[in-house]
Amino acid sequence: MKLTGPGSWSLQSSGTKEDEIRVALLEVDCKDASGGARKPYDILAEYQAAQIKDHQAELNALAEDKAAAVERAKQILRDHGVADARL
Repeated sequence: MKLTGPGSWSLQSSGTKEDEIRVALLEVDCKDASGGARKPYDILAEYQAAQIKDHQAELNALAEDKAAAVERAKQILRDHGVADARL
């Protein structure tokens, strides 16, 4: 096992299966300790939260429309003899 180059933080396996596993575990530990593995997800979550905030009224209207459509569908099923227990 060695660094891939001068000034590099990446490790290169010597090719044995055990060494490849050791390198993979070291990389996971490093990313976990530095927060590097979480960063892309944190960025995505921030973006999604901003989008939700900016479009909350539209999302609420969509949810209300969906709830009304589901209720209409249930009523149609009830009108045709389908019991509520099966809905």
